[in-house]
Amino acid sequence: MNTDAAFILITISLILWAALALLFDKQGQRKVNLWVAALISIEFLPQAYFYTMATQPPGGDFHWAVLAQSALLLKGPVGFALTLCLIGQKINRFYTLHFMAFGIAVLDLNFGSMRFDIWAAGGSIHALAYLGIAIKMLIQDKRRLHTIVHHYTNSAHYWAVWILGGLGIIILANLMIVAVGMWQGQIRIELFRYLSWSISVYWIALAFCSIYRPEIFVNRFKGVSQADDALEALPVEDTEEGKQWRELDDGIATGLATQLEALMHKHIYRQHDLSLVDLAKRLGISVHQTSELLNVHFGQSFFDYMNGARLQYACELLRDTKSELRIIDVAFEAGFGNKNSFYRYFKKAYDLAPNEYRNQWLMGVSTLPEQL
Repeated sequence: MNTDAAFILITISLILWAALALLFDKQGQRKVNLWVAALISIEFLPQAYFYTMATQPPGGDFHWAVLAQSALLLKGPVGFALTLCLIGQKINRFYTLHFMAFGIAVLDLNFGSMRFDIWAAGGSIHALAYLGIAIKMLIQDKRRLHTIVHHYTNSAHYWAVWILGGLGIIILANLMIVAVGMWQGQIRIELFRYLSWSISVYWIALAFCSIYRPEIFVNRFKGVSQADDALEALPVEDTEEGKQWRELDDGIATGLATQLEALMHKHIYRQHDLSLVDLAKRLGISVHQTSELLNVHFGQSFFDYMNGARLQYACELLRDTKSELRIIDVAFEAGFGNKNSFYRYFKKAYDLAPNEYRNQWLMGVSTLPEQL
């Protein structure tokens, strides 16, 4: 076995290790890990072809060449699915239709035109279209993206953002290689080899970080937002003087309370950027009336009301024996604006740290509170 073949085998082994480690990571965020593992696994196809080139010169195995050429048609849909996970949208059962282009390319290259250059260009445009839509959706939900990057460093979602960034680079680089190759009349395969190897190393490194969460990233952001403290200070106006400014009578408030509870059952509190203004729009009333509904009729500020629901949801995740999510991922899934707020309010509510709560639950401590 020559040096190139051995080097490629090591890369393939690491790709498979990264994918399997993500899939079997009990403490990981399952949906995010699934699509990250799928994205990394795609690089197995070109690497396998390059291995056949090293062991079966000059052109390698034709069937692996077909799969390697068609692999780019998988990256767009997989990357887009990962984007949907990042912004908290569900992926429906018909999503597999997005992978039809890959199947068509494989069939056509095996039994049809065998025009690799045409499919190379088409695959690049296909992936670029998905990339464009993904970027647009991330921009539209930039507040959630900001929360992930600045307040959830070292979480599964944080590393997924960096993995998506690598996907964007490889798609643009692939498009440039194809465009230059078609202009010169010959696409240089060795450039794809270097590109595939580079992105494989990059993704394997990020998969390692996502699985093992190096401590160097844990304390990068320690601050709690000033907005949190301001919201916490909202008063509960239930004095005689306060009753003078009320706009909601008991009948209207009861109807709005029912509407609010319906929104809470839909887990609206899991939106990290949810504000009093957003909630008012959902209820179809003014910000003042929403504040009155919460402060007077529920006896809580907006912030305390939402965080109470978030804490209860976090406790459900901590008590789930089928899932061993890391504490930072529990905080993110519950909807807290940053992990420090989660630790602070959890300790205040239960007089326990989240990991202590989980450990005591697993030990069967009967006096452990299940809800506030």
